[in-house]
Amino acid sequence: MSAGHRHAAYGLTIAANRPLPALGPGPEDAPPDLTIDFRAGEEPPVDPEARDATDRHGWYSTRELPDGRRAFRCAASAGARAWSMDITPDGRRIDVRWSAAMNLDDVIAFVLTRGLAACLVLRGVPLLHACGIVFDTRAALVIGASGAGKSTTAAAAVAGGAAILTDDMAALTLRDDGVYVEPGARRLRLHEGTAGALGWEAAALPRVFADEFLVAKRGVDVSVDDGTYWDRPVALGAIYVLGAREPAGPRLVALTPQEALPLLLANTFADDLADRERRARLLPGWVRLAQHIPVRRVHARDGLGAEAELVAALAADSSRPASPFMPSSSEIRGA
Repeated sequence: MSAGHRHAAYGLTIAANRPLPALGPGPEDAPPDLTIDFRAGEEPPVDPEARDATDRHGWYSTRELPDGRRAFRCAASAGARAWSMDITPDGRRIDVRWSAAMNLDDVIAFVLTRGLAACLVLRGVPLLHACGIVFDTRAALVIGASGAGKSTTAAAAVAGGAAILTDDMAALTLRDDGVYVEPGARRLRLHEGTAGALGWEAAALPRVFADEFLVAKRGVDVSVDDGTYWDRPVALGAIYVLGAREPAGPRLVALTPQEALPLLLANTFADDLADRERRARLLPGWVRLAQHIPVRRVHARDGLGAEAELVAALAADSSRPASPFMPSSSEIRGA
């Protein structure tokens, strides 16, 4: 394999033999933390159950192989369209195979979500299902149930002049002065209606997936050059949980650690890929986060017109002085 492309994301230096357009450039002289090998011409293994897969209702599985690798199998059209990932137990290598009928850009989009998440889980990195926004010099993470408006809030922040740190998946890491959020992909994934309401020409934006049967979201690229993307780790200042919308919003409600902890655990990313031992190693870190990082439930007004008000409220709240937080490395990043 000739790994001619270097990228950086989620605290990893990534080497790949195909360009990964949603990720920023990585250092050329540093040894890679993760190698992604797109094995062109090699047919992916297809599960027997995929014979019942249709264009609209595909087949997906993940399991541990006898040699310890984590295997991902995805297929549609009775297995004619298929791709696979095999990830080493240490999360340092992904081998990707796909059939000729698959769109390679769609395969890459899956690798950059499910594949990178799996590698981070295997490496013991705590992940939140969140978008990250930089206000002044600190990161605010926005979490919430699927469809609650995390990416909409991030896009509204960009439209209002803020910088995005990550969308959908937030990787946390430890430094001597606290918990930091690592920069993620340089692309927001938005529904067409949301993109149009916030000022983008939705029809001109590229689809996240070319396949018409996959999620019909559009990609909005962000950039360091225009100030819409932040490419360095940022100290975590606060976490905001999107709650039910209210006519009189935005309203922020401070949560106690006892209230915050279950919400953090419910919003971890790719938790289904972590075994009981990995979850147990990370639990003390989640407890310390709930105790020392402000967590607030947010009730915005209904309607897209209220997003600018919500972003302004988050920016004002996140400017409050930070409390000291010094967790040990074993509490935040597992072995």
